Order: sequence, then C-alpha cells, then structure tokens
Amino acid sequence: MIRRPSDGGRSRDESAARVVSSQRLNARRRAVRAAMIRRRRRTALVLALALSVSVGGWAFARSSFFALSRIEVAGVRALTAGDVIAASGLRVGQNVLGLDRTAIAARVRAMPLVRGAAVERVGPSTLRIEVVERTPALEVLASGENYWVDEDGRRFDGRPAAGVLVPIYRVPPARPVPADRSPDRLAGAASHAGSASHATGAPSAAVRRPAPGRATVQAVLTVWRRLPPSMTREIRWFETGPGGILLLRLGAIEVILGSPDRIAEKAAAVEMVVGYSRAEGKRVRRIDVRAPRHPAASVG
Repeated sequence: MIRRPSDGGRSRDESAARVVSSQRLNARRRAVRAAMIRRRRRTALVLALALSVSVGGWAFARSSFFALSRIEVAGVRALTAGDVIAASGLRVGQNVLGLDRTAIAARVRAMPLVRGAAVERVGPSTLRIEVVERTPALEVLASGENYWVDEDGRRFDGRPAAGVLVPIYRVPPARPVPADRSPDRLAGAASHAGSASHATGAPSAAVRRPAPGRATVQAVLTVWRRLPPSMTREIRWFETGPGGILLLRLGAIEVILGSPDRIAEKAAAVEMVVGYSRAEGKRVRRIDVRAPRHPAASVG
C-alpha cells in the first residue's frame, strides 16, 4: 500500500524550497553589489591616478627643468650672437616647451644680413640658432658707381672678405638702338662699335639696362663657378644683352655665352678658338659659343 504525502508535508517542503531560493537570491544580490562597489573603486582609483599624472606632468612641464638656460648661435660672421638673440626675442628663463621655433626662425630671417635661419632644441633647456648670413656674391658696375649684391640680387652694404674673388656684372650704359633692329639678334646684343652703319635711318632711342635681378645673378654665378680658374682670373665683367643673352669680357675679347648651360663645352670652345688664333697670329675680338660645337669668331 502506497502512502501519499499529506498536505502538511507538502507545505513544509515548499517552505524549505522557498527559503533556499531566497537565500541564493540574496547571496547573488550581495555578490553583484560587491562587484559594483569594486568596479567603482577601481574606476575612482584610475581617475585619481590619471588626474595625479596630468597635474604632475603639467607641473613638471612648467618646472625649472625646462626653463631656457642657454642660447647658442652658429654661423655668424658679420653679425654677433647678441644681434641674433635680440632679434629672436628669446630670453633666459622662458619655458622651452612653449616656444614657437618656426616663429623664432622667421624673426631672425627678417634681419637684413640674414639669408636663412633654423632653430633646434638641444637638450631640455638649450636652443641653438643656425644662421646663414648674406654675403656679397656679385659686384655691380652701374652709372659710375659700384656696389655688391648677394645671391638673391639684394643690395649688400659691404665688401667681400679679403682675398675673396667675386664676379663683376657691368650694367651697360644707355646706348641708341635702331628702331628696326630685332632685340634677339646677335648684332643687337653684342655690337659695341659701328652700330650706326647698320641703321636704316629709322629713329633710335636710348635704352638703359636695369640692375641685375635674382635670375641674372644666379646665371652669372652658375657660369662663374663652372668655369676653370684659369679663365675666371681673366674675366673683366659679365653683361646681359636683350633677351637675357649672357656675355662676358675675357680680357679684350667679348664672349657670347647665351644661356648659362653647357659651360664646360663653351669654355673648351673659347680656349680652342683663342689658342688657334694665337697660333695663327690673329687677334680675336668676339667669340660666339652659344653653339659650342660650332663656335664663331670675329677677328681683326
């Protein structure tokens, strides 16, 4: 015979199950609350550490460790280090990390005798200013006066250092140019005598040649640096004709170079013509080496 549980027994079992379930639920709630508290504490700790690092870094960056203690200047000859530092606006004690090095270099480049400048940090508290000074690169003869210009064609108040040889650019005096002459013809660029015989009776006007600009200065310097020293010592001056034709006076000889390219070939052609003419006992007045493989000479 099977006994069935009475109603009282079932009630006791259900009560026990509810107690166990409630205990597990409470334990789970306590565990969740504890985990949330731990996460909050960890988050607060991380935020506190981050804030401490930020404040500490901010304070360290503005500490005396990064205070400018030394300013170095390199590349000065005509200028002094004091001149450059004064123009830069720097002063000892400034925070190195807050300085705009691009702006500092721009202030130094604004100096009349400075062609280029760069600023770099050396160590935590030292700045170094590298200066490229303007130097006289070309002597200009114009209207009875002479002066010097730098590589950018800017007038330079000064002379080259002793023993430094620089090329001379001669601004041709105003000369009458017949109205029917083409400015790019060789005769118009190189003829210094007898030009009146070519005129057709048309009125002529005096043309004043301008002082050399940057392009002309660069062209002259390019030729000067590529010519052999034996030839540069004999050059009296450079000139440019209409259309930018480049000429030079080699002793008593006028040399028509044309554009500042193929300089080695043109120099060799000049030396060949001069050597041949001397061997033949002839006097050369003008050499055209615009086509260096086929030079043309005018003898007299």
